[in-house]
Amino acid sequence: MSVVPFWELSSTFMRLLGQGEFHASLAETSLMMHWKPDLVKMDRARLDSEELATAMRTDQDAYLTRHKRIDHPFVVPKLTQHPDMEVGVMGTLEQASAELGKIITEEAVQGWSLSSKRCTGDVTRSDRIGWGG
Repeated sequence: MSVVPFWELSSTFMRLLGQGEFHASLAETSLMMHWKPDLVKMDRARLDSEELATAMRTDQDAYLTRHKRIDHPFVVPKLTQHPDMEVGVMGTLEQASAELGKIITEEAVQGWSLSSKRCTGDVTRSDRIGWGG
């Protein structure tokens, strides 16, 4: 059995994550535009306040507030959603496209295929080209 995070199968998705494109933003919206375009309503898309949206692009946990009843290392903070968060898009949407979604999908399918072959020992020399294997 193998568990492979989808995003790690696409170099494009990984690059976007490194640029602060996290939940429901450029990559994920583009994927939905490619997979199920009838469900994407870009004319209704919006972001949280600029301050919160910026914070969520730099820190994936910025949507959380932490509260400890007692300030002690053994006490685990209670995590709740930031009261100002209305949308939760952690990144940008302006450049989202079905074409980008297709690129990410094709990279992920190729990555999954190679990963599957690697798990079964069925990797050929031609499979390794561009894979670093």
